[in-house]
Amino acid sequence: HLGVIAFARGERVEAATLCEEAANLYGATSRLDATDPLRYLGLIACAEGDVDRAARWFAETLALLGERDSVAAFSTGLADVGTLAIARGMANEAATLFGAADALRQAHEASYSLPARDVYEAAMARAQDALGADLNESARAAGSRLSLAEALAIADTVLHPDTANRAAPAAPEHQDTLL
Repeated sequence: HLGVIAFARGERVEAATLCEEAANLYGATSRLDATDPLRYLGLIACAEGDVDRAARWFAETLALLGERDSVAAFSTGLADVGTLAIARGMANEAATLFGAADALRQAHEASYSLPARDVYEAAMARAQDALGADLNESARAAGSRLSLAEALAIADTVLHPDTANRAAPAAPEHQDTLL
């Protein structure tokens, strides 16, 4: 939590140090609980413009979410990758992923926590600015109709834009659609 607080204050170096320490501690005791510090490391990397490092953190987060088998938790994972997508200049993919994330979040009555929510809102605004209101809304609507596996495949193209036909992170087997 201290890393998240430092992130909220704009203290990225301290936030990164604290989140790395937390991820290492979780890794030694309960690896699946490391998702929050890992995703904040990805958000920090995005804020610093280091999209490759952000992609590594987010890929690790999505892998852990798959192991956790919590469909609702994928809403933040998809929003994280949506943030990366806009940082990579992939506005359509960003809007689509935010649509998928919102559908999951609403279906499971979840919410985005602060300060990540502020980051997501800024990324969503950047996607809308890049696409225009109509195309943005169309991409978000399309994202809301995706299965989790389809959304993860799009996330994979954002995480690994130079690698065609990679296997996307596995979705929990019992989940066919986001809604």
